[in-house]
Amino acid sequence: MHAMSGRIVTLAILGFSLGVEAGNQMVLLPLFAGLRAMTWKAGGPGQQRVRRVRRLGSIVVAGAGVAYLIDAIATL
Repeated sequence: MHAMSGRIVTLAILGFSLGVEAGNQMVLLPLFAGLRAMTWKAGGPGQQRVRRVRRLGSIVVAGAGVAYLIDAIATL
């Protein structure tokens, strides 16, 4: 990349970042909409199901973050 001009490198980084964010939105927006629909339709006992789904999702994300942290520390 050292042979590339600063403008090309900037555009490449910008394009990569926008692509990553677009990919995140493609995954997260349907999940968010699904949880909102579950919350809207759920009454009484259904609320506990929504809480469990949210809690499980949080645990999965936290676990992935811890795994990534351990991997990053191990490669130092």
